[in-house]
Amino acid sequence: PLLRALWRGVGVHHEGLPRSYKDLVETMFRGKHIKVVIATKTLAVGVNMPSRTCAFLGDSPLLTPLAFRQMAGRAGRRGHDDVGYVAFLGVPMQKVASLMTSPLTSLRGRYAAADTSLALRMALFQSYARDRKRA
Repeated sequence: PLLRALWRGVGVHHEGLPRSYKDLVETMFRGKHIKVVIATKTLAVGVNMPSRTCAFLGDSPLLTPLAFRQMAGRAGRRGHDDVGYVAFLGVPMQKVASLMTSPLTSLRGRYAAADTSLALRMALFQSYARDRKRA
């Protein structure tokens, strides 16, 4: 059924699907061969697939202000659209208002500043070593 949907211009992007299928959906969407992608929040993080419109269909306890901002951030393609659209269907109006006005939770990195600076030094050392091998 999922491959038939691709022929009709509809893709599905979900963390439980095989990586090869998700890659195919991403490639076809970027190539404008499919017009609609039904996705979970896995699409919002780390995948470059901007669209003109992002729709939220149904309420979920997993729909937090941070998840909303990440997913809604896909709406509006830089260089293609002047504006992006976000639509809600089946989400209570009170929750919509809360999602749009709530402050984001503060994000914290996993590594202390000392670990980060060590990683940067190691990257610089590796770059320097590569340059010396080329000379």
